[in-house]
Amino acid sequence: MRIEVVMLVGFVALTWGGWPLMARFSQLSAIWVAIVGTVVGAITVLVVSIMNGGIKNIPDMQSIGKCSVAGIMLGLGMVAYSRLVSNQEWHVSVLVPIAADLITAVTAFGGFVFFNEDRNVTKIVGIVLIVAGIVAMNISQKA
Repeated sequence: MRIEVVMLVGFVALTWGGWPLMARFSQLSAIWVAIVGTVVGAITVLVVSIMNGGIKNIPDMQSIGKCSVAGIMLGLGMVAYSRLVSNQEWHVSVLVPIAADLITAVTAFGGFVFFNEDRNVTKIVGIVLIVAGIVAMNISQKA
């Protein structure tokens, strides 16, 4: 794997892994975590897009429609995830990794089904290990 990819993966892990911790530190309610996170996130995306040369090509309406569905899913997920990370009674150290692992499993499965990505033993074992990790995190929560 190229160093740029490794660095990007590391950056994603730090930012997406760190944001629920910052959301919890804010002590805002779930809906405010979702609103502030979404608005500030959208502004950040816009600024970075402008800094990188702006938005040049306007996509077709079918692509915009599909992406709009993705946006609705993102918004609903943001509200649910914000509830997950903002509740002071829930263990963020258990629930966020479980959610992240489930996201990984859903994405991997979706890649197989919708994009006909390679299905091999290594990937399937990886997904099984993710599920095993979720079960272990659940057991640790109950212990």
